[in-house]
Amino acid sequence: MGWIIVCSLIGFIMVIIIVLFLQRLTISVNYYYQKDSHYLKLTVHLARFRMLEKKINLKQQQTHNQTSHLADLWKGLEQDIELNNFSQLMHTVVEQLKTTKYMVKMACRHLTIKQLVWKTTFGTGEASSAGLVAGGLWMVKGTVLGLLSELATMNCEPKLSVIPYFQQKGYQSEIDCMVSIRLGKAIHTIMQMQRHGVKKAIYT
Repeated sequence: MGWIIVCSLIGFIMVIIIVLFLQRLTISVNYYYQKDSHYLKLTVHLARFRMLEKKINLKQQQTHNQTSHLADLWKGLEQDIELNNFSQLMHTVVEQLKTTKYMVKMACRHLTIKQLVWKTTFGTGEASSAGLVAGGLWMVKGTVLGLLSELATMNCEPKLSVIPYFQQKGYQSEIDCMVSIRLGKAIHTIMQMQRHGVKKAIYT
């Protein structure tokens, strides 16, 4: 009799675990960059329950890593821009995005993108350079959108904008994104990315 109770309890627990693994995580991301403000806000819901809400101040945590070219780009927009250098910088940023495709593929292949709004405003102080900067920003956004459309399920109409201001200098960018993924797939993806990171550390 006792073993029947044990088996029933194990079966019940297994059913609960399977149901949980089939539930969808909904992740809302708000990224904001301006000269004096740089943060990332994450909100995670499992079914209808909020599991996490965190705001990260990126301005205090900036390090010189693979995103250094992006940081140089933002700084360049706040200073005098040499057009040749800027053009080279934009191509470097695009190439970096392409080289991270494998990691992005692992992270995105089970994602469903439910909302994507990416608004950028900038000013160079000169109309002649504003057109080049706008073209470069559209190139980066087009590359990112192409990767996401190829690797994830796009379940929304992306809203991208680049707004130049010709009489002032500065840069501001904001991304609002909502994605969903089944909990089981999320755990599996995290384990794969960690295993890939360990292998990369060993063989490099």
